Amino acid sequence: YELEFSTTPMHPCIPPKAKRGETLSCNYTVYIEYTNGIGFLPPPSKNDWENGGYTHKMYQTSAPSHWERPKIRQFLPPSLPAEVHLDEFDQVFVFGDSTFCQFVRQRPNKKGKYYFQPNLCVLGEKVRVGLNTETVSVLLELLEESNVNSVLSRSSADNNKKKALIVGSCLWDMLSSEDTIQGAMYENHAQACREYILGIQARYPSVTVLWKSPMACHIHWVDLQRVVEHDRATATLFGVNRIRYMSASRSWYLYQLQKKIMNELKVPFLDIYEATYLSSDLLYPSDGRHYKPDLNRKMLSWFYKNHYSSKNNGQKYFKEVVL
Repeated sequence: YELEFSTTPMHPCIPPKAKRGETLSCNYTVYIEYTNGIGFLPPPSKNDWENGGYTHKMYQTSAPSHWERPKIRQFLPPSLPAEVHLDEFDQVFVFGDSTFCQFVRQRPNKKGKYYFQPNLCVLGEKVRVGLNTETVSVLLELLEESNVNSVLSRSSADNNKKKALIVGSCLWDMLSSEDTIQGAMYENHAQACREYILGIQARYPSVTVLWKSPMACHIHWVDLQRVVEHDRATATLFGVNRIRYMSASRSWYLYQLQKKIMNELKVPFLDIYEATYLSSDLLYPSDGRHYKPDLNRKMLSWFYKNHYSSKNNGQKYFKEVVL
């Protein structure tokens, strides 16, 4: 095993080294999530297991003061081609699961729902199925049922506006214990990605389609005691069936596969995988896959020409959702 060190999206600057005569403490924390490829096993291989086979082992140590600090790589945010920066569009629509909603707006609270940028809009209800050849038509129908024709079709009243649609798929492809179509290598999913994109482009030719990358999943962040206490196999967040197949290796494989496909299809790719891989501390408690608003707001800003500061100017760009 080898450790690589990196700064994070929320703290991208490399910290200064210790001055001469100064001693800095250095602590290492290592999480072992799976061994022997268990995290990469697809459904239904673990359906009869008590859990997903995760180790949930954590090791901590302090480095001796005479050790030199290891090399630290600086995190660099991703970008999009200049012609597809999101602020170049009058309207940017988003269609996907719960992570898509959270990527572009604050979770509901007593003040309502707020978008992080003024040109954003979530279409329809949250998607609750994975993407395979049996669900492509289902997803296209859900997209149509979201009143999409009135805002994306050429015949809409505001057809002179420049529009974009962000889509993608990951969580349900990975976490559903009932999905036996995909297999470990996701060949069916790869075919479905192509069919899905081509289907959207055929229906809405004047719209620029973009793909949001998968986010990293962190099984070590899940509190296994909460799973036991809830004792609900199909609970949305804490049921064992929702985390049985959760792993960084499966989300990483989906990320690489989708990135390759979108490159072949020449579809702009919103690449946020590494940012989420480095940000497990910004997950909701005992969740493992849903990230807090501060990180989502930061990641979204990378795809706008002007990186609005959430600290100083963020409130200015919030937009209340009219439901």
